[in-house]
Amino acid sequence: RKLLTREAKKDKLENTQEYKDALEEFKDTMILELWMRKQIEAVQVSDSEVKKHYNANKDKLIQPETAKARHILVATEKEAKDIIAELNKAGKNAESKFAELAKTKSADKGSAEQGGELPPFAREGQMVAEFSKAAFALKPNTYTKKPVKTDFGYHIIYLKSIQPKGVVKY
Repeated sequence: RKLLTREAKKDKLENTQEYKDALEEFKDTMILELWMRKQIEAVQVSDSEVKKHYNANKDKLIQPETAKARHILVATEKEAKDIIAELNKAGKNAESKFAELAKTKSADKGSAEQGGELPPFAREGQMVAEFSKAAFALKPNTYTKKPVKTDFGYHIIYLKSIQPKGVVKY
């Protein structure tokens, strides 16, 4: 990095208008950042104020029912059925087998690396309706016995847990 910086200075890039404009923009960003830190540090909220606000707004602090699940996404119903057949053979090792299969067979590369693990999701509004309906119909530590068709392809879903709807606790 030091060598590259030295080369950039030899090319006199600091004399260009582009460098000067970028430096001014950086200065503005830095001054705003420092000012905002001072503003935040100046705010003092007591525990009693927090508790009072919490008690006055409990009805707005409702956590929706959420599911934690894994999934495997494939293009065809046959692929999905073949994966379900493999899971059926896994018995008590179904979750680890599911994670292994997700890594090697899922078309959803974002979750495949994590064994098909998805972030927690609410019953409505986060996943396509068919997926959500199938996931919330499962019992924890079970998987769909039939492929779930969506616009993305065919899913096999493994439900890890459901967190019930409730008030955020103070």
